[in-house]
Amino acid sequence: TLTVTNAAVEAHGGETGNGSYGVYAEELIVTKGTLIAFGGKAEYDSYGIYANDALTVEDAAVEAIGGEAQKDSSCGIYAYGTLTVTDATLNAFGDQANYSYGIFVDGGLTTTDATVMAFGSEAGFCSYGIYTYNALTVGGGTLKAYGSEANDSYGIYTHGGLTFNAAMAEASGYTRALNLVPTLNLYDPAPDVTVNADPSADGAGEWDGSTPLGGEDSDYKYVKISPASSAVKEYPVWVQGVQVTEDNKDDVLGDKTETKPASVAYDPTTGT
Repeated sequence: TLTVTNAAVEAHGGETGNGSYGVYAEELIVTKGTLIAFGGKAEYDSYGIYANDALTVEDAAVEAIGGEAQKDSSCGIYAYGTLTVTDATLNAFGDQANYSYGIFVDGGLTTTDATVMAFGSEAGFCSYGIYTYNALTVGGGTLKAYGSEANDSYGIYTHGGLTFNAAMAEASGYTRALNLVPTLNLYDPAPDVTVNADPSADGAGEWDGSTPLGGEDSDYKYVKISPASSAVKEYPVWVQGVQVTEDNKDDVLGDKTETKPASVAYDPTTGT
């Protein structure tokens, strides 16, 4: 196991005829530190980070960039086991190759209150922002995943299910944004969803609520899901320097007690 804790590490893979790795580890744990890893130019495969087992990032910042690969794959991050990102920032980029991945995970990918961005570059065959064989679950935070021009291009491609729990998620790909219809949980009120038949935010419009957001029946190459604004409604009324809002309208000055009613209350239906 390779552990990076309370440290700033930068790693570079060299140019090679076979595979180039910025970081190669059986298991990798990054906590309370910074890790930047670059794969070098390679004839076959280039990886910013290659974990032969699990990869865990917690309260840390990680950036991984795969190098140009002439014959096979460029991958920012590859994990044979699970990838878990908690209270952290992770950016991953694949370079030009036949197969370009920002993040490729054989196990599941789980993020919790994290900021994740994954980008697959132009590729001869496939370009994926994120590719997983098991479930992808995003709990809060932000996830952005983009695929570029290729024969097969997805922002997110997962074989094990796709769940967004009160998260902001943005994905685009030249084939589709998402290969599966996502499950949307814990959004209260319902999330704001914008979509586009082009792989761009430019010209995106409000989702119709019925067309699948992902899968073979989806028309969307761009999808953005955001928690609805939680801004408190404000009224154009002020009392002793306090603006009346939906939250304080029943006790504007905050002087109500068990034995004393509020000195000022506001009824928005009558405006008094």
